[in-house]
Amino acid sequence: YLEGIENIIDIANGDNCGTHANVSLASWQDGNAMSWVYDYSKALFKPLAQAIANLTEEKRVEIFGRDFGSYRHYTEECFEHGDWLAIKNNCLEFRISRYRNATQYTHLLMLYKEFCLVIDKIFLAKPNYLTATQTANKMVELLNKHAQGKAKYQRAERNKQ
Repeated sequence: YLEGIENIIDIANGDNCGTHANVSLASWQDGNAMSWVYDYSKALFKPLAQAIANLTEEKRVEIFGRDFGSYRHYTEECFEHGDWLAIKNNCLEFRISRYRNATQYTHLLMLYKEFCLVIDKIFLAKPNYLTATQTANKMVELLNKHAQGKAKYQRAERNKQ
């Protein structure tokens, strides 16, 4: 399931940044894709932001490695540098990410990969408000499955030693 993930995710790691994950797909590099994502960012990410905020602090730390805070502020719009999610020219930067252990972080990267694939398949196939809403709903569904330990990459048969 990890095949090809190095083409999607880049990790920024350091004393000042935790373990931010920058995620994108090759198809997002043409310039138009991230413009569409930015233009529809509120429709795409507000429901996800609310779903994350509705998790308990303990659950957010379990999933993301930490909670909202300095340089990872909670927001439902704009999504700029300093927010839990920053929309950049060619990627999404998940600033709430932090490495706690290999399983937690690998599963988190898989969740981000799923978000990218959904954005690409549903929203970017036909960028408009309807597909942005459909994409948002799917990302919330993926987050909820992850939070319940029911995501396909969390299944025991996929995690054998």
